Amino acid sequence: HKDVIAPDHTDNKTVLALGQMAYNAYYEPEAPDWTPIPGWETSDGFGSSGDAIRGYVFSSPSYDVIAIVIKGTSLQTPFSGGPTSVNDKLNDNKMFSCCCGKVGWSWTPVCDCADNTATTCNVGCVERESDYKESYYRLATSIAHTVQQIFPRSAIWMTGHSLGGALASLVALTFDLPAFTYQTPGDLLFAKRLGLLPPTPPVPPPQNGSSQALGLDAWEPYLNTLPIYQFGNDGDPVFLGQCRSVTSSCWFGGYALETHCHVGKECVYDSDLDGKLPKPNQTSTDGRTALRKSLSINNHGIKYVIDRFLVPWEFAPDCRV
Repeated sequence: HKDVIAPDHTDNKTVLALGQMAYNAYYEPEAPDWTPIPGWETSDGFGSSGDAIRGYVFSSPSYDVIAIVIKGTSLQTPFSGGPTSVNDKLNDNKMFSCCCGKVGWSWTPVCDCADNTATTCNVGCVERESDYKESYYRLATSIAHTVQQIFPRSAIWMTGHSLGGALASLVALTFDLPAFTYQTPGDLLFAKRLGLLPPTPPVPPPQNGSSQALGLDAWEPYLNTLPIYQFGNDGDPVFLGQCRSVTSSCWFGGYALETHCHVGKECVYDSDLDGKLPKPNQTSTDGRTALRKSLSINNHGIKYVIDRFLVPWEFAPDCRV
């Protein structure tokens, strides 16, 4: 990896600042909910007049660091939804489902790789379908490339919440950039489908549900080298890949968010802690052991995360693959 100026994942003030950028991506700068971020200036927005990807470019006063923030999903319901909600949902179901968003016989898939009963899937078909006309990943890489051309001497950081965070991490992986993300669905499987991960040795079949068939353990040494930090909390079913049962809010909303493995490192806030110093030993908490907690979609929103964790906590959580 190239040497870059990277954000400090152990500094809670930095974690908060980039989280506030992720929050601001949902609003216009003139909106009352917009949060000024000390030490950062808003340069330009992108996609503000369209129905696809949106976000902003923030800069330090000397322009030595540029942060690209990408908006997450605007929820699509029969009664509401912003201009981007239709394409947001399409990208969610393309990127975070096991097979084209076909999780049951009654679901309409977003591509034709699963059979009608949702019991078999053509893996080669899914990989080909990962490059599609409405792809936010395509747009995000184009935006990052343009920013690099405009600011050739600046360090580029990526950030975002939920879908926006996954796009930020995938762009960071593509261009070897650092990223802080917040409450993202699992993005490792989509990175594999895009061909962004290095080849690995053959992996034995998973035992007792300890790893996914895509071979997470084989990529651990590589993932540990990435300056990509995925912050989440142990009560968010989307971040943990648990918003997928027939009783879940994701299922009722038509969102097939099935994946849970992340690119880079997971930094998990433990809801049992108050976040006050001295920092306790967190060796037992990560994204795969946190399933003992009560899960709620209410724990997914970026405002909740900022108010509950990023602001009051006096330290950042441990990060690990």
